[in-house]
Amino acid sequence: MKMRRWGIIGIIELLLLAYMIFAMRDFTVFAVGLFWDLKAFILIVTFPFGIILFNYSFRMIAGNISLFFDKRIPAKDDLERGIIFFDFAVKSYLYSGVFLFFFALMMMLSDISSVDVIGRNLATALCSVIYSLFIVILFLVPMKNRLEMKLTDLK
Repeated sequence: MKMRRWGIIGIIELLLLAYMIFAMRDFTVFAVGLFWDLKAFILIVTFPFGIILFNYSFRMIAGNISLFFDKRIPAKDDLERGIIFFDFAVKSYLYSGVFLFFFALMMMLSDISSVDVIGRNLATALCSVIYSLFIVILFLVPMKNRLEMKLTDLK
């Protein structure tokens, strides 16, 4: 089977990587609202995904996600591999949220010229933790739990 060198996934991967590199600059100065910060959201989605890409291929990621949507009960090995993948994804997103919080906190402490700047930058820093928790609670944990339920049904 011939693999494509650059498909739409490869182009998206390069764009996300480029944005990650350039978005780290001026991380704490783009607060749009109380719970919405576009740069923090994009960083918390792409930064852990880059970590996951270093450990899993796109084919393995897609295969593990397809286990969640599959109506059939897959093989035991596939389910165990999927549970390990989602456990790694949960840890990656949580640790990345904390890492980005401390990074934004360092940026905030580097410029404490007024109270307004501190409040705005602290809100931006906390957004990364909140976004990582939302992604984990709304997407990753339910996927992992469904695979665990399928595994118990298999036994």
